[in-house]
Amino acid sequence: MEHLAFVQAQRCLSVLEIAYAAASYTIADFRNGTVVLSGKSIGTFSDQFEFAAAMGGELIMELDTFGQQLPWIFLRKNDDEALIEVAVRGTLLRSYSEWQTNFGHLILKDTAVELTEWIIPSGPTIAVRKAWLDRYFAIRDTALRAISDLVRERPGYKIEISGHSLGSALATLLAADLVSHFGNTRHTIELITFASPRVGGDQLRSHLNNGNVLVRRFFISGDVVTRVPMRGSLTLPNSGTRTDYLNHVGIEYPLFTSTIVRSPDGRLFRPKHSQKYFWSLHGLFIYLQALKVTYSASVHDFSINPDFEFTRVLLDVRTGDSWDAGTDDDVYGEVLGHGALLDYPWYDDFERTYADIYEFQMNGPHRMADFQRFPLSFETNGVDRWQLRSVTVYLGTAMSTFERTHRPGLRGGSNDYTMVDWVKLGTVEFGNQF
Repeated sequence: MEHLAFVQAQRCLSVLEIAYAAASYTIADFRNGTVVLSGKSIGTFSDQFEFAAAMGGELIMELDTFGQQLPWIFLRKNDDEALIEVAVRGTLLRSYSEWQTNFGHLILKDTAVELTEWIIPSGPTIAVRKAWLDRYFAIRDTALRAISDLVRERPGYKIEISGHSLGSALATLLAADLVSHFGNTRHTIELITFASPRVGGDQLRSHLNNGNVLVRRFFISGDVVTRVPMRGSLTLPNSGTRTDYLNHVGIEYPLFTSTIVRSPDGRLFRPKHSQKYFWSLHGLFIYLQALKVTYSASVHDFSINPDFEFTRVLLDVRTGDSWDAGTDDDVYGEVLGHGALLDYPWYDDFERTYADIYEFQMNGPHRMADFQRFPLSFETNGVDRWQLRSVTVYLGTAMSTFERTHRPGLRGGSNDYTMVDWVKLGTVEFGNQF
């Protein structure tokens, strides 16, 4: 079951990429006038929404504060999987109004989150953040109409709704709406959320359970958005009854991010030790990466895309001496026949400090076939023991980081190579969406 959950999550994230790309209009999403997702060209920038049609889907819009149409939902039928896929994007970095939807109570320095009642058709009354419900109602009628059209066209198809960030809140409201709209007797509805804030609590959970909606919630523990609004119970504005609306819904799937990640401005950093880049634990790109980190640690079936070129590797290595006095001796590493000293120069000796990042600069690109693995080897001289903490692989413009504690290598003598665990490669496309 866990394997199927991760496969489903990977599919949903790829569709969410499309929803973000439709609204981002950035060089990260559009390369040389062509939309590129997952290494495949699917449209042209000359018509900013042409690629949605090329993917067999449509975009559901909302008018922004400037009167421009802004895509929120990407909707398509997946005949291979007998699915109707509904992807609701989250907040764009550049959109003040969308950030105000998320944190307006902080921007306006309010002391409490403004709630409103939502009477779900043929369902319960739940307390919802007014900003979320207002945003949902802006796209609700169009979304229900478009989904209904696809349901009539593809009876019996499962409806798979996914969302990221604010999009998770909207996707949750949409799933609750569809339970009443369709009765969920002839149509299976599944909800997959990433980085979801708290939405509706016990009443919402009961409504989804009664509608037999499978809810899977993927989250990173350090992601601040997954902790808002603050947990507790509040009084419904009109009825005067108290409701515990601030709990999460769904089966929880914690994701583990890498020790090293790339910030929106292109710098490598450790997110748990950086307040400046704290928000990078929330972006869709980090969830793509974290899914592969978590999944690869147990399943090991990610392969590289042979269209990418293997260019360099970053290693986060810590030795046994880093807990003790430290040495100036060498640790030498090799990948695919290319090697480097990991603690050179001597005055930047990594055994004396917290684990550091050491780069193998490859002497030219290398191509690898699908599912090909590669070994890492280390030669130690005067170092009693070491551990490889994470591996970051660059494949052209893509990057993937695997955080695992590989079995430690022991010295065994000068010029003695110790083979550590084989590492299988995966690729992750990076955008600037948050």
